[in-house]
Amino acid sequence: MILKKITRLVPVLPLALLLLSASAIARDKPDAQLALAKAALDEAQRSYAVQYAPVDYEQARAKLDAAQRAADKRDYDHARRLATEAEADAKVADVRARAAVAEQSVSQVQMSVGTMQQGMPGDPDAVPPRP
Repeated sequence: MILKKITRLVPVLPLALLLLSASAIARDKPDAQLALAKAALDEAQRSYAVQYAPVDYEQARAKLDAAQRAADKRDYDHARRLATEAEADAKVADVRARAAVAEQSVSQVQMSVGTMQQGMPGDPDAVPPRP
């Protein structure tokens, strides 16, 4: 009788173990997500997001701080979600800052070209006379 019950449970055992291990992983502190969010925030800072994308940068920083507080309170699911959002926000800030720096560089080059053209005498398309 007991052997029959055990035999019935054998096919279900791997699934039960998988579910138990998955729930244990979900309860672990989200160190990896926090580290990824911090790295993304550091990269955004290096690309001048504080100057060129301050709203996005601050939003990412605030979410990372909230994720850390949630992790400290052992609310790991909430911390994991916030850290993932912080990483995404930091990447948005990084991209916006890089785009702003690129636009600024293009504007400076265009101004330099304009200044050079103004300094040239006569028609820039004209062929200089032969001596």
